Parts: sequence; C-alpha cells; structure tokens
Amino acid sequence: MDTALACTSVVTEISYNEKDTYEADVHFLAEVEWRKEVLVLLKDLQEDFDEKDCPWSDFGPPSADAPASIAWAKIYAT
Repeated sequence: MDTALACTSVVTEISYNEKDTYEADVHFLAEVEWRKEVLVLLKDLQEDFDEKDCPWSDFGPPSADAPASIAWAKIYAT
C-alpha cells in the first residue's frame, strides 16, 4: 500500500524556479503524532461549538474569526 496517496500539505515558501525540475521536502508524521494532532483539532472544534458530540459537518465551517477555523481547515483540507 502506498502511504503517500492521501496527505495534507501547506506551502510555506514559493519562489521562481529557472530549472526544469522541482524539489520538495516532505515530513511524514508518525501515527502517534498524527493521532495527537487529530485529537487537538477535534477538541478545538468541540470547544468552538460548545457541544460534547457535535456533528461538525452538519453545521458547516466556523466563522473566520472563530478559534476553530484553523482546525476546520486542516481536517477538511482536500
């Protein structure tokens, strides 16, 4: 199984490239690190909606000024 099929990434620097090739540094999280990150994101969403078992997808993304906006963007990144 190819573990690189599904991932979320963030562009941190963009610059002009005169070469015909591109380079990228990719950092994969260990499963334990990934699980910790997901728990933090879910907690952020839970606190924003102030419900214990909130079905976030039914409510849509939080408002832009809500603390959970970053968590929402990370979880629903395509």
